[in-house]
Amino acid sequence: MSSSKEEAIKHPMSTTISDCCASGHLHEGEPNGREEKVNGLDCYITEPEDGDRRLVVLFITDIFGYKLKNSKLLADEYAKAGYYVYMPDFHQGDSLPESLLNKIAPSETAEPKSFFTKITDTASAIVQFGPWLFRHRDGVTKPLIESFISYIKNNTEHQKIALVGFCWGGRHAIVFAQNPPITCSVACHPSNVSLPSEVYPVSAPTAIYAGSEDSMFPPSSCDTAKEVFEKLGIQYDVRVFEGQTHGFAVRGDLTKEAINNAKEECTKATIAWFDKFMKK
Repeated sequence: MSSSKEEAIKHPMSTTISDCCASGHLHEGEPNGREEKVNGLDCYITEPEDGDRRLVVLFITDIFGYKLKNSKLLADEYAKAGYYVYMPDFHQGDSLPESLLNKIAPSETAEPKSFFTKITDTASAIVQFGPWLFRHRDGVTKPLIESFISYIKNNTEHQKIALVGFCWGGRHAIVFAQNPPITCSVACHPSNVSLPSEVYPVSAPTAIYAGSEDSMFPPSSCDTAKEVFEKLGIQYDVRVFEGQTHGFAVRGDLTKEAINNAKEECTKATIAWFDKFMKK
């Protein structure tokens, strides 16, 4: 099998759309951070209680963007652990709407949908998703991320940079895991990753966390990533969370104990990975 065909198989979102990419649940809580314009982009910023800005986490969101409360709450957890967090609007005002979350995966308390409504809602999400991916292709998104990393690197208040990305952002957390300037990186249930080609350039310690039922980054993709990391000789942590689907760490239904536990475990693992390299 040729390399291009191999990558097409490992790159499912380039040819097909899965409704799990646009499904999920809103979480409870009130964000603690603030929104500002940073390096030309709207940005959610949350910081440690002591205001220390030396250790920075650049949070690259999923397709629902920096306004999603779930992502803000996660960023706040990193801040409580001692990190100054930037979560920029790399979609430039074009994130997919939160309303899609409940269209694909409504809460259990919502009124049951008819079969026709379920099909219609899923089709609506897919129609929006394809063009959205094109609008936010590498040629558009990569320069924005590169520029923001340069902004952090050149800010004398900041000393180290970690990346964390979810779903759409998870792929960028892998692609940009270059040391220097990135100290370490975490990709949570990444999507649209070309394997193995997009893992080989990684040089920063990298963690990948995905679910056993994740169609976007299945256990076989985790195995491939591990093999590449072993060949590269870099430090890595690749974990498969049993029974979890795509998006569990940021959009999972936290009213379900197994999902809530997996989300909490993933968050703790992410912070532990930051601490291992950022605080030494």
